[in-house]
Amino acid sequence: MYVGKVIPLHVGSASRILLAWNPDLADKVLTGPLEPMTDGTVTSPDELRRLITQAKADGYAITAGEREDSASGLSAPV
Repeated sequence: MYVGKVIPLHVGSASRILLAWNPDLADKVLTGPLEPMTDGTVTSPDELRRLITQAKADGYAITAGEREDSASGLSAPV
């Protein structure tokens, strides 16, 4: 990861939390191209929608290898 690097809004646990609590933004993101950053990046709109719904139900999101192969993320709304 690099400081100041722009990350697409469909990638990672923090993004998933933002989308879970902002359905209008989620709809916009889900209609655009979901470009991969790694082999682990979710690029299916249906799968991402399911994961966003799950994050909302759980109250947190965990990801692994979406932004970088060797990195994981855990995010929750505060």
